Amino acid sequence: MNLTMNISYTRLCELIRYAINDAKTQGRAGLVLTCKQKLILYYARFGFVDEGVSDKSTHGNAVWHQMRLAFR
Repeated sequence: MNLTMNISYTRLCELIRYAINDAKTQGRAGLVLTCKQKLILYYARFGFVDEGVSDKSTHGNAVWHQMRLAFR
């Protein structure tokens, strides 16, 4: 089951913004995530930059892209 099926788009945006603000509050340098190709533009809207295909993520034999949001 895809977990996002039960969460509204608005709620997903709120969760991403919360994670970003929380990381900033903690004084972190930024956030890193992995996602599938189809979500690159979604995360780019929050300022994440695609660093290309991750050589570390192999879950489900899928291709995962590493994305980074730097605060500094």
